[in-house]
Amino acid sequence: MKPSYNRTGREKRQKIQERDTMKEKTARNRLRMSGVKYIVRIHLSLGLMSVIFFCLAGRIDMPRAWIFFIVSFVYYPLSAIFVYARNPELINVRGGKKMVPNHGIQF
Repeated sequence: MKPSYNRTGREKRQKIQERDTMKEKTARNRLRMSGVKYIVRIHLSLGLMSVIFFCLAGRIDMPRAWIFFIVSFVYYPLSAIFVYARNPELINVRGGKKMVPNHGIQF
């Protein structure tokens, strides 16, 4: 038989508070639209950079350039996955609006 365990009011409040804290952390650690835009933007910019590079070079038989772009195309998604696993809020912040300090200058 399992022993019955009656929680006191304080223990119940702590349990509820822990559950609410976990819900807040889960909601905060989700990838928002700004984070998705950031990930898409860095991948599109790399693709555009490779197209511009090869168009301006006038040829595509450049092994070092291919190695660079292939490594970059592998590195970008892996780094995004790593950062998302460690700190998803960072990706959301990077994709948000830029906060430029005005240093007291009024326009």
